[in-house]
Amino acid sequence: MSLDQFAKKIEGLLTDVFQGATRALAKKHDVPRQSPPLLPSGEQPHYLPNEEEDDGPEIRQCVLVLDVSGSMSSPDWKPSRLAAAKAAAREFAIALAETDSHAFLGVVAYGSEAHIACTLNPIRQLNLIFKAIESLEIEGSTNFTKGLDAAAELFSTTRSQDNFRQVVLLSDGYNTGPNPFELAEDLKDYAVIECVGCAGTPESVDEELMREIASWNETCTEKRYRWVGEPQELTRHFVRLAQRPLLELTPRSSLPGR
Repeated sequence: MSLDQFAKKIEGLLTDVFQGATRALAKKHDVPRQSPPLLPSGEQPHYLPNEEEDDGPEIRQCVLVLDVSGSMSSPDWKPSRLAAAKAAAREFAIALAETDSHAFLGVVAYGSEAHIACTLNPIRQLNLIFKAIESLEIEGSTNFTKGLDAAAELFSTTRSQDNFRQVVLLSDGYNTGPNPFELAEDLKDYAVIECVGCAGTPESVDEELMREIASWNETCTEKRYRWVGEPQELTRHFVRLAQRPLLELTPRSSLPGR
């Protein structure tokens, strides 16, 4: 073999090695994305971070627990207390969507019984949430326990420690059901409870119990309870609650020493 032929053979071998390495690198860095599996209905599920993912978004889940007892039909707040509560709930949803587009919102109505008007839906589905809020109707008395139990039911399928949960309990009166203290204590292990008394006077709402079942604030200096005496302030307060940073929604079980 001449020197020229040997040089050409070596050049060919080097070319083959280089092209093989290039193809291997391209394959390594060009992994196709896999689509999530379809639901039995053929629909694609809403994205939720896998528990094994370290860099997935922290999911915020909120449930509005709204009093629809007979006294909420009172016209002292025009046209009614319930109408004012609905308006505040809608503004809560809008503020939450602007604060955290990945959040989820559910709505519970409670009187003598409780019903889930809206399961935990992506906050981007505002029209669906608005329809649920608008559907609320006056019913019965004021059973705090039923309302909180329904909120706990909504959270029961999503107990991931990466989630931040917030319950907003609104009432214009006194609890007429069983004492909700133990239920609230269990709920506060994985959620923050905000209690809001509204309309009438502070004496016309169950302030002592609402303070008792409310969570402490992030510095443990005061309870997350407030009485609101006029509808515009109720809306403003609901907006502030929706805008809380995640740091203020740390459940008791996640605090140091727990």
